Formats: sequence, C-alpha cells, structure tokens
Amino acid sequence: MTNLSPAHSSCALSIIILAKANTSYTFRQMLDSLRHQSIGAPEILVIDCNSAGDPYSLSLQEDISRLGDVRLLPPQGHRTIGEACNTALEQCCGDYVCFINSSDEWYASKAERQISLLEQAPDSPACCCNGYLHASTSSGLDSLLIFDQEDVQISRWLTTDQFAVSSQILYRRSALRDAGGFDAALNVCLHQDALIRLSEHAPVIFCREPLFECSGASALSSPQQEYAAAKHLFYKHYDMLLKNRREYQRCSFHLGKL
Repeated sequence: MTNLSPAHSSCALSIIILAKANTSYTFRQMLDSLRHQSIGAPEILVIDCNSAGDPYSLSLQEDISRLGDVRLLPPQGHRTIGEACNTALEQCCGDYVCFINSSDEWYASKAERQISLLEQAPDSPACCCNGYLHASTSSGLDSLLIFDQEDVQISRWLTTDQFAVSSQILYRRSALRDAGGFDAALNVCLHQDALIRLSEHAPVIFCREPLFECSGASALSSPQQEYAAAKHLFYKHYDMLLKNRREYQRCSFHLGKL
C-alpha cells in the first residue's frame, strides 16, 4: 500500500470509492472508466468499508496492491460511513471530489463536463448529473434515466430518487469542507443532507445530460440503516419541512414506508 499521508499538491479531481464486499470484474471495469476521463487521470482513493480481517477486506488489499495509481485507506473502524468519508476528504488533494459506492461506469466526458459547469458558476458548491439505471433483466425494461428534470423544491431532496445513485454528485471540495463535510451520524443519505446544507449558500447545478451508467446496487446500506437515516434527516430538517405542509406529510409517509 502507498503512503497515506495527505497530499499537499493540488489536482483537478479526487474520486473516493467506498468499497464493501466488491472486488469483482465490474469493480475493476469501473476503475478503468475512471482512469480514462478526458480531463486526465484523477486521483483515486479507496476506503475499505469492510471489517478488519474480513475476507473481502483481504481480497481488496491484494487487488489494489497491484495498482500503482490507487491509494487504499485501511479499514477505518469508524461508526459510520459519514465519518469515513470525512477522513478521506482530508486525505485527498483534488479541487473537486466525488464519492462512489457502487460499480458504476463513467463516460469519458463525465468529469470534464461537470467541472466545466462548476467553473462557469464559481459560487455553486456541487453539480448533480443524470445517468442511466440498469433495470432488472427479469422485468423486461431497458435502462432508465435517473431523472427527467431537476427538482427545484429543496425539501423534496430528502426523499427524491435524484440522489439515490452514487457517481451523480461532483462537489467543490472547498465548499464541502467549509460546510463541515458529511453528517457523521449517517451511513446512507449523505448526499441529500450535504446538498440541502450547501444549497443554503448557493444553488446546486443540475446537468440533465446522462454521463454514467449504474451497474450495481450499493452494498453499504440496509433497510435498518435507511430507516435510521430517514428519521434522522426528518428531525434534522424539521423546520424546513414545516414551511411546506405537503412536503411534511410526504416525508412522514416516506418514513412510514421504510
């Protein structure tokens, strides 16, 4: 494994992969798509989200030890994914940062397109792009777009599917750090909470152009964690919801379904 001390030189983009129980072919295919971005190879860090000594952890260490352009952070021992992401946020060096928790495939222009949009709006803290979700082959459906149009009602971001897939959001790292990073209490719904907080200061950019394909579901969450996160966010952003009774009722219904 490479030196894990924080890098001091700046780079365009850092991609942080949250790896759990996944050192499969699709994982390596995702790495190839990250390496071949049109802006040039980004900095890639992998957080080992397995337990220390777990067979998947040992396999991940073995696989990444052969890759000279990937830095592996060892099992963190953190209580939450939010804490692990904040640790990686301090380790990376990119002006922009993205977090991935599933085996997605990026189109070559993805990073360049999102960074270009952020450079055109220097006050914006983040850019959320569109992408394709691979539907189940048994359903007979083709891949579906994550969203048809951006949702401008911020209170709806608590439960919207627009932030349900990794790879969507590219953050301006300085903005995310200034906002305190991710909520350390969360294992899931990290982006919904971060974007709501960041949008208080400047609007988030939505790019309707599909720039990646999601080829697998996250292995990081469970129904229990999803319920706990939804409940935490419901009470955390309670004042915002009270301003819109319909959204308050909608979020209450969502919480009841989990």
